[in-house]
Amino acid sequence: MARKTGNFTDEERESLRQRLLAHKKRYVLSPKKISDQIAEKTGFEAARDGGRKRVDRFLKATHKPPEDFITAVAFYLNEVAPPDIEESAVAIAQLLAKPYDGSTDLSVLTGRYQTYLRPISNTLQPNIPAGIGTVLPQSIQMPQKPFEMAYSLIEMKPLEKSNALMVSEYATNLTFDPEIDSFPENPIVLKDTGVLVPSGPNGFLIVTRSLLQTRKYQVHKIANDPLTLRGDLRIEGPSPIRLKDRGTVLSKADWQAELVKVAGIDEG
Repeated sequence: MARKTGNFTDEERESLRQRLLAHKKRYVLSPKKISDQIAEKTGFEAARDGGRKRVDRFLKATHKPPEDFITAVAFYLNEVAPPDIEESAVAIAQLLAKPYDGSTDLSVLTGRYQTYLRPISNTLQPNIPAGIGTVLPQSIQMPQKPFEMAYSLIEMKPLEKSNALMVSEYATNLTFDPEIDSFPENPIVLKDTGVLVPSGPNGFLIVTRSLLQTRKYQVHKIANDPLTLRGDLRIEGPSPIRLKDRGTVLSKADWQAELVKVAGIDEG
């Protein structure tokens, strides 16, 4: 881990202490757990040697830790909760979201998900008899394909300062191959980052960004066990499906998506 040249000011130390304290409270982490994570993410092995006490003293502001420890804390926080990225990402997502209640509790959504897709059907809908209302009888409803195509792995974690979740997405099926219906145990793919914010009544907007694409999921919860989110996925940028047949998609959404929770944030 590279070392910062020069000394941290008292203001910088206090800012890092407050950020680490907020991170500890948000994730319900012990000083020992924080110490272990600092060592794992930064390579600062001294965090393991008496690290629990060092973290505890720093959080309580009872001692002035050495410069190398403060450097490790700064690297750790910038990895797990970068404040500039958080604020800008949330601001962009909120501009795209539908009006919503800012007090919505998002804690139940934290965890790891498997994302499955099915294409938007380009089949014309049947003529609906006059007066039938908005619900189609089972006899004339169009059959829909099941969610079978495995697309990405998603992890959602709380953010420090916003009522939003930090999202990490690992797209394991970038070619949208419909024959791929499972996920690799150790995927070798780049991590795309983004956020989840409330969007509309009982809905959520997930925006993630890769080098070439922006993905926007507009979803709502349809089940609790396992927790399942379902809705539309719109992809902006190069898409193999669009390049093959630009007439395939007749909706603003490219795909319908189903996100199935498979683990909590503290589970393996």
